[in-house]
Amino acid sequence: MKRSQLIAFSAALLAGTAVAADTQQPGIDPNQVLGKVPLAFEANVGQTDPQVRYLARGNGYTAFLTANGAVLALSKRLPRHSMTLPSDAAGSERGSYDTLSATVRMRFQHATAQPVATPSGPLAARLSYLSPVGSARVQPTLFQKVSYADVWPGVSVVFYGSQSYMEYDFVVQPGRSPSAIKLAFDGAQAVQVDSSSGDLVLTTGIGELRQSAPVVYQEVNGQRVQVDGRYTVAGTQVGFQIGSFDSTKPLVIDPTLTIGEYYGGSGQDYATSVAVNQNTGEIYVAGYTDSPDFPVTTGQNIGGKFDAFVSKISADGTTLLFSTFIGGSYNDVARGIALDRSGNAYITGYTESNNFPTACSSCAASPHYVLAPAQIAAKFFVVELAPSGSVLSSRVYGGGNQDYGNAIGVSADGSIVAVTGRTYSPDFPIVGNPSHLQGASDAFLTLIQMQAQVSVVATTPGEIFFSTLIGGSGDDSAKSIALITNGSALTDAIVAGWTSSPDFPVTGGVWQSAYRGGGTDGFVTRIQFTIINGFTGPVYQGSTFYSTYVGGEDWDIANSVTVDATGAAYVTGYTHSHYFPTTFDCFQPYYGGGYSDAFIVKLDSYGRLRYSSYFGGSGDDYGEVILVGHGYIYLVGYTDSCDLPVFGYPFQNEQPGGWDTFAAIFLYDDFFPVYSSYFGTWGDDFAYGGALDGYGNLVFAGSTDATHTRATNVLLLKLNLSH
Repeated sequence: MKRSQLIAFSAALLAGTAVAADTQQPGIDPNQVLGKVPLAFEANVGQTDPQVRYLARGNGYTAFLTANGAVLALSKRLPRHSMTLPSDAAGSERGSYDTLSATVRMRFQHATAQPVATPSGPLAARLSYLSPVGSARVQPTLFQKVSYADVWPGVSVVFYGSQSYMEYDFVVQPGRSPSAIKLAFDGAQAVQVDSSSGDLVLTTGIGELRQSAPVVYQEVNGQRVQVDGRYTVAGTQVGFQIGSFDSTKPLVIDPTLTIGEYYGGSGQDYATSVAVNQNTGEIYVAGYTDSPDFPVTTGQNIGGKFDAFVSKISADGTTLLFSTFIGGSYNDVARGIALDRSGNAYITGYTESNNFPTACSSCAASPHYVLAPAQIAAKFFVVELAPSGSVLSSRVYGGGNQDYGNAIGVSADGSIVAVTGRTYSPDFPIVGNPSHLQGASDAFLTLIQMQAQVSVVATTPGEIFFSTLIGGSGDDSAKSIALITNGSALTDAIVAGWTSSPDFPVTGGVWQSAYRGGGTDGFVTRIQFTIINGFTGPVYQGSTFYSTYVGGEDWDIANSVTVDATGAAYVTGYTHSHYFPTTFDCFQPYYGGGYSDAFIVKLDSYGRLRYSSYFGGSGDDYGEVILVGHGYIYLVGYTDSCDLPVFGYPFQNEQPGGWDTFAAIFLYDDFFPVYSSYFGTWGDDFAYGGALDGYGNLVFAGSTDATHTRATNVLLLKLNLSH
């Protein structure tokens, strides 16, 4: 294998622009990347409070530009005590926090009534909000700058910046005086000038907000000429004292508001799943965020509600092509994403919003989903997006209790979507195979018709034509799905997850037909589909081709499954079992230590064991994603082990921080290890999703808090292996 190259993508997927940077540093420094990303100002077309004209989401803040100034929503993370997501939500096990917030309003004092705001520097990125039921879908245009003309007579204000700071220039026209500029900072407990640096320091309930000493200059004969200037403070009102300057030429006063160095992000952002267009290399990321809404009162508040998001990034990571927010009035979480060969994206997850946005004019007759659930209990959703980011369909499904969509697969032509997850509903929709809820929760597998003209089984887009439960008397949850197709026909689905059921439905002749105990075992179940003639027409039926436990004597969780061309299944997850069964030719036959090790398992097409190995060090190690292609097997997860096995030409051969992402690559034929490396920062970094592009390059996504901000941001990395 050739030396790999790491491309570290900006975590600012929700802010308007993504960036890629080839890096040769021993660690990934998100600040070096994020600091170069310009702010993207969204025109307010209904996505926030009507008094807001433009808003921008930075790494450490959200800025709302109103008629008379800017409102800054700041936040700081605290260990989570109250905000809890269900256990099937990514990020719920680690890295979860409450958010303590503060709001500072910078008002233009004695300003012209309703100054005109004009944007400039339009960005190619598209941003859209899939709005709640009863609301119009909004697609704001994005800009690099917003200018306010004649805020004071002859004085304009220009807002711009990057992910970690915001700048606003005061441009004083010839013959006008800078003494007219007066700012009030509402919400600041104290406003003072640092005598040593000249910085303006705003004290808030969660820390200090600092503006650097103003840079004042004029352009003279094409050269920038510096002018003396400093802040003046009277209570919470701020002005400028300016030295001698040429009053016949424009004067620029440029303070820089540094936010990212002192505050957490404007919310928690988690990438849970990623997919790559095999033809173009474009990357799709799904996840959830709790970036705040416009603050309507000053002061502090705890928490926020989650919205799902989907972002599409160019193959080289330099351009955000679109970003779509999906959500209603409560928690909405995206858990899985898949692409068809046309580049349409299919997203699943769950919603607790009674006004989750739906879009399907032909779906009203279907009894198998709820257009607007009346209860707060979670329902799983399926959203279909075109390559442009426009919404093709959005639907909600489930029974009377909680239902979580955890993973999704789609046929190549986009005609059939398969969703798997976890349900607590006794009345969960069952179609094709008789089954009923066995324990408190069961895994489910649901097939949905997306294009009426393709299949003879279902004629209505959005209709469930097959749905069954998988489980025993305990708790059961499916975490991952892999599909086997014959052309456009779906023939099999392989589902992996975990179970606490000693009577989980297994078949004979498989690797493990008996529950090993210890709390939970993993499972892998392969369902084979056939079409039969029913009383009212063709019926899709599924039969269990094989089903096996995966585990040892203690806790075992299967997180990811994939399938190769022979029908063999590859599984990863984590185990606390010191006697997890391994094969004689495995890479690591013994438990490494800590709370858990990752594992790698290969089953043949009949569910019989062909390979099993631990993968871990002396700390805690979690396998999250397994992929097969281009002659290799790829393993992605996260670890806090300082002695994780590394080999090949690792990007980082030592643990950089607390929790770190890792990737390992093995030869397809014999699992020979060819590459393994840490990928991390000085903070905590987690990988939850991964995918391959058409050249075998590895893309993985998750979350990081290593931006000097105590924030949780999206982490997106691409490991180039093809050059």
